[in-house]
Amino acid sequence: MIIDAFYFGREKGFIVFRSPALRKNLGWHEIEKETVDDYELGVIELRLAGFEIAGVTVDGKPGAIKRLEKLGLPVQMCHFHQIAIVILICNRNHT
Repeated sequence: MIIDAFYFGREKGFIVFRSPALRKNLGWHEIEKETVDDYELGVIELRLAGFEIAGVTVDGKPGAIKRLEKLGLPVQMCHFHQIAIVILICNRNHT
């Protein structure tokens, strides 16, 4: 499952829980600000709805990986976000 937030303006958005295997969104919540609690709440709700979650990919929100691992899930950080962080750090230190 992939968890990501999408914003429409500065204070309105959605956190989306998507299954690449099923090619559909399994759940979503309207949010003002993306929090680790939103990640945990969505996972718990999906489990209660009967979904078996094999693993999660997240964008690197601080604390998200540890929180989801505490729920017993294998978690990885999105490769796009990993590359973006490396580029940002390299550009900052190169000047």
